[in-house]
Amino acid sequence: MALDTIAKEYKYSEPDAKTKKYITKLVNKTGTHYFNTYNDIELRKMNLPTTNLIMAKRNLYLNKLFHALKRVNLVSKKSKLYPESLLVKGVIYTQKGDINNAINTFNKCIDASNDFISRVSKKVKRYFSVIKESCQNNIARIHFNSKDFKKAIAAFEKVPKKSYLWPYTLIQKAWAYFHLKEYNRSLGVIMTYDSPLLDSYFQPEAQTLKALNYFKLCHYKKASDVIKTYHNVYKPRAKKIRKILSNGQKTRLYYQRLMRTKSSNISKVSTFINNLKTQVTKRVKYNLDLMTLKKIKKEYKANKNKAQRATLRHINNDLLEQINHYVKLSFYNFINDINKQSANLFTINLEILSSARQKLYKSNKLAKVSTSKKEITRKPSEHFYTFKKEFWADELGEYSYDLENHCVEIK
Repeated sequence: MALDTIAKEYKYSEPDAKTKKYITKLVNKTGTHYFNTYNDIELRKMNLPTTNLIMAKRNLYLNKLFHALKRVNLVSKKSKLYPESLLVKGVIYTQKGDINNAINTFNKCIDASNDFISRVSKKVKRYFSVIKESCQNNIARIHFNSKDFKKAIAAFEKVPKKSYLWPYTLIQKAWAYFHLKEYNRSLGVIMTYDSPLLDSYFQPEAQTLKALNYFKLCHYKKASDVIKTYHNVYKPRAKKIRKILSNGQKTRLYYQRLMRTKSSNISKVSTFINNLKTQVTKRVKYNLDLMTLKKIKKEYKANKNKAQRATLRHINNDLLEQINHYVKLSFYNFINDINKQSANLFTINLEILSSARQKLYKSNKLAKVSTSKKEITRKPSEHFYTFKKEFWADELGEYSYDLENHCVEIK
């Protein structure tokens, strides 16, 4: 309520240095959600790192890149929000197609994050680590989109395995190996998702890429098996999940409540929903919103002023609606991806049937499935171990298959 009172006072006039410092202190306690209801005209006069960053993000979302860049440049190097402002700035340059400036800015973001990590409390270190990892991931994606796949792989590998972003980088890394025609390595990276540690990170796209890799190596039966499993297991589950989620059309705040529902209260198809819930709970935005929600409720209990309690209720309800919408989007994006990959796999299946038929016509038989260690190009730092279905945490993301390429005519 202190933030509410002061912010309303300075909607159209710039506060003095002392007041700015106090508002920044309050925002550190409350989070930035409160200012989301303010428009740019109301925020502009405050001229705070917080408000400038909010405006920059808003204008970036609206694709007003000139205004976004103007606002983000106002964030001082001394501000704790400086690394995050560099992250936003790097994304702006990427959207503009200014790749060199984007990479330079993301590298500055990594350096600035490291600087803060070295001198802040353990509790705050995590925030700067996430910013740093996000900037590193953006560099990798730029190289990927520029089709410099070797640089992309090297950049993806700099994202720590303990990072919440790391499971999502694996699929991109696997695609990079695929484009380099290193199909065995691409399959090995995808296999990481089979680890119990990554049980909650099922990626529908990984199944498409797995089938494509088998197809490129002419292991048609393996590719077909992947497609059959997908259509027999994942697609029916997706239909059942959509049915469960459709209840949200009738019930207010259904999706954010679903996040708090115990696993035993949902049907067996809940494996996917539980996995989705786990993914959402690991995300920074969701956790920050939950933290803000707890603080609002705590303040509401402590406050006896009726008018102020009404304001807090309004802020609380607004935040709940935002969380509900965010969870809903996350769930439906996952379902839509399952359906999209189903269509992709159908196309691959047609290609498999066509290629297998042509191969049979030429040779009267298909090669038998076998493996060969000769197929793997080993780096000096790598060793070959026989995989016996045990996963070691330090090896995750580094596996490679050893399938022979059967795309040769049999005489």
